[in-house]
Amino acid sequence: MKKIIVFLLGIILCFQMLAFAENIVVIVNNDSALFSVKASPEIKDIKDVYLGKVKYWKGAAVKAVNQKEKEIIDTFTQKVCGMHLNEYQNYWVKLALESGSDAPKVLESSESVISFVQREKNGIGYVLENAAKDVEGIKAILLINR
Repeated sequence: MKKIIVFLLGIILCFQMLAFAENIVVIVNNDSALFSVKASPEIKDIKDVYLGKVKYWKGAAVKAVNQKEKEIIDTFTQKVCGMHLNEYQNYWVKLALESGSDAPKVLESSESVISFVQREKNGIGYVLENAAKDVEGIKAILLINR
């Protein structure tokens, strides 16, 4: 009986780990011109936005947002920006002091990021892949494997 319980707990844990390992997608507004000249942007393109190196695209201000969920933003900053979350935050503190640049705004949830991107033609954000599935008004431009 103990072996069966341990086996079942192991299966449950595996399913939880699979759910946690969901991929992240970078999203933009359906009508966005962001990266429209590229078939698909590369991680470096997105990194340049999130490090404040690309502030305008085709004459319009790019409005990047981050996600508050620690596991998501930490994965994003590591995979895209090549920094742990605390390094990314320190980078923006230093940049703000040196140039007055503002870090991307932090939103509460995937739903708030999606809503922002739907409203902002030049908005860009990232969410878990399933959160963006079949949502009107946005398009996924880059998949980030966890």
